[in-house]
Amino acid sequence: MVVLKEPNGIELEITRGKIILRKVPSTLSGDVVIPKRVTNIPKGAFARCNNITSITLQDNVNAISSSAFDSCINLEKIIVSPDNKYFESDYKGVLFTKGRKVIVRVPPKFGTVYVAPDGVVNINGHAFQDCKDLTTLILPQTLTTIDRFAFENCENLKHINIPEKVFMIGASAFRGCSSLCSVTVAPNNKNYTSDDGTLFSKDKTKLLYVPFAAARERYFVPDGVIHIEKDAFYECTELTEVVLPLILRDIDMKVFSNCKKLTKKFLRDFHGVVYDKETMKIVQVWKQALYIHVFEGVSEIPTKTFLNCSNLRKIGIPKSVTNIEGGAFVGCKALDTIYVMDRNENFYTNSDGVLFQKMKSGRALLLRVPITLSGSYTVPEDVTHISTGAFEACKGLTEIILSHNVLNIDRFAFIDCPNLSRVVLKSKYCVVHKQVSHQCPNLVVEK
Repeated sequence: MVVLKEPNGIELEITRGKIILRKVPSTLSGDVVIPKRVTNIPKGAFARCNNITSITLQDNVNAISSSAFDSCINLEKIIVSPDNKYFESDYKGVLFTKGRKVIVRVPPKFGTVYVAPDGVVNINGHAFQDCKDLTTLILPQTLTTIDRFAFENCENLKHINIPEKVFMIGASAFRGCSSLCSVTVAPNNKNYTSDDGTLFSKDKTKLLYVPFAAARERYFVPDGVIHIEKDAFYECTELTEVVLPLILRDIDMKVFSNCKKLTKKFLRDFHGVVYDKETMKIVQVWKQALYIHVFEGVSEIPTKTFLNCSNLRKIGIPKSVTNIEGGAFVGCKALDTIYVMDRNENFYTNSDGVLFQKMKSGRALLLRVPITLSGSYTVPEDVTHISTGAFEACKGLTEIILSHNVLNIDRFAFIDCPNLSRVVLKSKYCVVHKQVSHQCPNLVVEK
């Protein structure tokens, strides 16, 4: 390897028959002409050259790194010798491969509007990097590929439309496009689609990019997404919460880079239950859910968790649950099946499908019965407590017999049991809440 230095300070490296532009001094400004013998321009050649306004490439240049001009933030035009067999530039100073099939570099100070010419099939990595004045971009129908970081830091770009033939968009292609309102995709594109301005793979299993404008406060990643691309939420500075589907398999560590307000990440299952990703607490339940199996890892189901889930018919309790507060199922007027996973040491259901909680004394708390319970029902001897809403909406229930061990009956325990006419209490010490029989017009409590 031989290193040479030009009079203006430009360093060249000769190695294996190549003459590489090793380093351009950061002190250079204005117009810079690359020495005629240079064949290769690598990454970092123009490091910190932020005062250069134009670059002239001569006829021997045959290889240019995709990030060769990253530091040239004030570059207005790139001029290529007409005798160069590998590259060319147009009258606006945009750099192409010969024949104009690849956009290699658009100077950052190009302007506000760019219409890419027909015939372009590829946008090079970093091609539009730091084009901060660019607001409007029109891509040609011939375009097929967009490389990584192609539009990085195009801070004022408002919209982008992906043409029909595009089959590859590199990771982080729109990183730093902080004003981008939407990415739209041609309807007949076979590889990509968009929804509300967000970019997905065609089958919507991969979330590729969420524009800043779409990620305000809470964002719900759609069901079916199993992969989120790197930098998908880059600099979504107003995003405070994100809800992820439970089936998510792959999420890059840098998905939420620079999301400074993002403090909470949630998981959502197919049934519409939202969980805090860190604490595994239930945050929200879709009121129209029909079937719910609480996710393994949840330890507590607080009161009113499933409040007014009036369509809920079946619910599963995993082995991780250690506490279910009274009134957790209030308003679940269609609940006909409750099942507890094997090896749960705190809860169980009996042959009638009634949910109980084991107490330390060997006694039990009756939490909820299925609405299918009818006729006369005798509460098991070991039960000491009847929870809020325990018998709610049991339309066919006519009689309940409680043993002498029952010492407490919570409010609304028998709510909306219109045919319940008799509750027998055998314990004279049982505390009965005054609202225990709400919406039970014929009920008589016998002590």
